[in-house]
Amino acid sequence: MKVPPPLLSSNIPAYILDDEWHATLLEQHPDAFYVLIDNRIAYANPAGLALIKAADLVQVLGLKPEAFLLARQP
Repeated sequence: MKVPPPLLSSNIPAYILDDEWHATLLEQHPDAFYVLIDNRIAYANPAGLALIKAADLVQVLGLKPEAFLLARQP
């Protein structure tokens, strides 16, 4: 991300000027985030993995979100 010169200022944190600030935000956010592509999990942040009790992202990649819903009781 290129920041136009007028926006460069000492009051803008360096991490905002970095291309990867959004990834850092998701990784450190305490809330669960999931990215779905074609209704399949393509990304889950650490909080999202903890919520579904997955050890790592590889365990959930490609799964449909419905796989984590509780079965309805009759």
